Amino acid sequence: MSRQVTLPKIPSYFSFMQSLERMTVSLARDRLNFTPEQLQSLAEKVRLGDQTPVMQAYEEFVLPSVRRSSPEFVHPSTES
Repeated sequence: MSRQVTLPKIPSYFSFMQSLERMTVSLARDRLNFTPEQLQSLAEKVRLGDQTPVMQAYEEFVLPSVRRSSPEFVHPSTES
C-alpha cells in the first residue's frame, strides 16, 4: 500500500521545491556525471521529496573533508 503526504499548496513551498530540484539536478549533472536518464529519474524523485542521491553525495564528498579538518568530529553512525 502506498502512502502519500499531501502538502499545502503554498506558493513559497513550490518555489522552494523548484529551486531544490534545479540545484539537485545541477549538482548531479556537473559534479556527479549523471546520465540524462539518471537526471530525469533524480528530478522525479526530488519532486516526490526523495533526497537520497543528494544525501549520499553529501556523505561521500563532504563528510570526509569535515573529518580531516576537524578531528573531534564524530559521525553519528560511529558513536558508541
